[in-house]
Amino acid sequence: MTREQRCQTCHKKRIKISLRMIVFNKKMMIFLKRQPISNRLSKGLANLLKEGITVNGQCIFFKRFYVNNPHITLDLFDDMTAYECFLNNVHIEDFCRKDIVSNAFIFADRLENILKEMKCGYEIILTIQRESCVLTFHSLHESEADWMDLSKIDDYKCGIALFRSQE
Repeated sequence: MTREQRCQTCHKKRIKISLRMIVFNKKMMIFLKRQPISNRLSKGLANLLKEGITVNGQCIFFKRFYVNNPHITLDLFDDMTAYECFLNNVHIEDFCRKDIVSNAFIFADRLENILKEMKCGYEIILTIQRESCVLTFHSLHESEADWMDLSKIDDYKCGIALFRSQE
């Protein structure tokens, strides 16, 4: 079965995408103003994307994290969104030593392009706090609440960028 066939099968209940929304909180805007701009993605992050995305039921994962963690299963979580966010958690600074914020945004953009090709409804969440930069993502599930409440995005203590597909 091809990736396209798998995605069409597992995404029957997913929201189809045609637009995207990007939301930043005020703290993220402060981080962005202080960061150098680079257009190069680190080798470590590029390799993670190159290894691919895998599908299990209605969930999507970085293939490396899914394969390396067979003991982490859906039944350990309240819902599919929590399962996906846990397994897809990437500490950007573990994959590059400089231009961490630039690398994070380039990585998010390239991941977003992959998810669009898969025709998956998605949400990519990037958080920055001091020297820690974390990206996670999940597919959108009609029966589940949003992972992040956009009306309270400025209440978080960290910088947040959220990339979400829209109908």
